[in-house]
Amino acid sequence: MRRVPLASLFLAVLCVCAAAVEAPSSGTGAPEASRFEALKPKLWSKDRAERERAYDAYLAGGDEGRKQLVADLLAIRATAVAACREIYLTDDSQKKLLTGYAKLAEARKEALRVIFDTKIYPDADHGRIGQPIVDKAVDAVKAYYPLFSKAFDPLVRRFERIPRAYERVCEIDARLEKLEVKDIEFRPPLAKLMGWDPELVRIVQGLAEYTALCDRVARYNRLIRTTLTSDERKVVDLTNEYRMQLGLKPLAISEPLTQAARKHSQEMERLGYFAHESPTPGRRSPGDRCALEGYRHFRGENCASGGGPEMAFRMWYNSSGHHRNMLGGHNEIGVGQGGPWTEDFGNRPDLDLDNPPRTLPKPAAVPAKEPLPKKK
Repeated sequence: MRRVPLASLFLAVLCVCAAAVEAPSSGTGAPEASRFEALKPKLWSKDRAERERAYDAYLAGGDEGRKQLVADLLAIRATAVAACREIYLTDDSQKKLLTGYAKLAEARKEALRVIFDTKIYPDADHGRIGQPIVDKAVDAVKAYYPLFSKAFDPLVRRFERIPRAYERVCEIDARLEKLEVKDIEFRPPLAKLMGWDPELVRIVQGLAEYTALCDRVARYNRLIRTTLTSDERKVVDLTNEYRMQLGLKPLAISEPLTQAARKHSQEMERLGYFAHESPTPGRRSPGDRCALEGYRHFRGENCASGGGPEMAFRMWYNSSGHHRNMLGGHNEIGVGQGGPWTEDFGNRPDLDLDNPPRTLPKPAAVPAKEPLPKKK
């Protein structure tokens, strides 16, 4: 039988004893410090419910858990506050931005005022008497708009993550307040955290929301299943660009409005007339034509005699009623060409910008028989 040296046996006994001491004394798993380390990443979760569960798990650890929760929340708060302060602007830069915004806002307000004032820009004779006044007001907007975009567009894009960071600061502060933490200014104003003028914060917040809406409309118009031709889409783009210059919401493409507009243009070309009223029973009014396409939220119609997209847009710009139509309180647009141009507008209350239709609508109802074309 092989003898084991006494020194080796003594060392083996020591290792067994050490392992016994280091092992958890109960079936609860990892020690407290290790358990809180596992919880810490959950405080950073985007899921608020998961964060709430983490708070409860910390507090279940008694005084030690409370102490560790405060420390971890303060660390996360410091990171969120730093995110709120990442866009540094000197006082002089802020003043220039506020001045530039005020000039554009005033120019937009004046342009919309004269465009919608039927005494200055009457319906009679397409508003020709007031067109120079409108041109001057719109030119003022166009002069300020590129400078405004150059200054604010990058700022707004960088600002996008700040509201989320500030929301996290406020959530953590509410929790720290309940935990009776002292020496903290709970939920400070965002402007104070950023070091910005409160009015500039308000302006950039509004621009961020407006930019997000414009992005959603642009995505919707890019993804929607539609029969728009490239020229028809160009008219949509020209109309939306003009609306956005004036600070108005862009319009979403509607295939039913597009079908109604295109069929009216084709009929005008085929039957040799130019008017909003059709000679075909069942298609008399723009509202009738849109209803045939299953669309019942019609708001207005523009027609132009021909030319390319830019010419059609310019014709409507130079005609008071058509001009006001392009800037009306709509949310959808359809454009059709068939020789003449037609632009139809609608305001659908259930428009879902996050779910553009991926299939074309069913064919429209067939109207009564068309009259014979006019002799040319």
